[in-house]
Amino acid sequence: LDIIYEDDHIIVIDKPSGLVVHPGTGNYNGTLVNALLYHFKNLSSINSDRPGIVHRLDKETSGVMIIAKNDYSHQILAKQFYNREVQKTYKALVWGEVKSNGKIQGLIARDKKNRQAFSMGSIYGKASFTEYYRTAYQPPFTWLTLKPKTGRTHQLRVHLKSLDHPIVNDPLYGGGKERVKRFHVKYVSLANRVLKLVNRVALHAEMLEITHPGTREKMILKAKIPSDLQSALEALKNA
Repeated sequence: LDIIYEDDHIIVIDKPSGLVVHPGTGNYNGTLVNALLYHFKNLSSINSDRPGIVHRLDKETSGVMIIAKNDYSHQILAKQFYNREVQKTYKALVWGEVKSNGKIQGLIARDKKNRQAFSMGSIYGKASFTEYYRTAYQPPFTWLTLKPKTGRTHQLRVHLKSLDHPIVNDPLYGGGKERVKRFHVKYVSLANRVLKLVNRVALHAEMLEITHPGTREKMILKAKIPSDLQSALEALKNA
């Protein structure tokens, strides 16, 4: 576990890509919860199946996660997430040129054609909202800063697909290797190299801003950009 911060109330980790947060179908061992139970004596027990877990990240998403050491801290943090008081910042490498900053909002519901995925555009679903900012453009990709105001399952992946700029190496939402064919032949070699360097959904939870459950002071918690995304960005800059 890469521990960013720890005190009597919380543990903050930099979750690596590939680590499942809690046990489930097909993933009974080797999860973050298994690691937490091994390393820490005190974890919140509000959900006995997921001790300490206040929020989650997808398996392939890396970055900041907060773990509660006791039920009081868990309740305070969960309330902050529920009331959308937690400020979240993500970084994503997406296909194509995103030409400006903007906002995405709409209802997200489970996709009727693929039950593993979610989609927008339905008259049913849960409200979602994300602000996005163009950080850098290195053809054929854009490096984006994302600030989700809601926390729906697969929200950022669904939102970026709706812009027709899916996240790199996200085949579930149109961002897999087949996307290379949409670009000029001069980008094929570089695009394939980036896909090999990242080799997972290119999404990173860079920062969380919370109110500490004990001191009630604002805390900004950051996780550095992981080496695979750094390597991809360097390859694009040097191309």
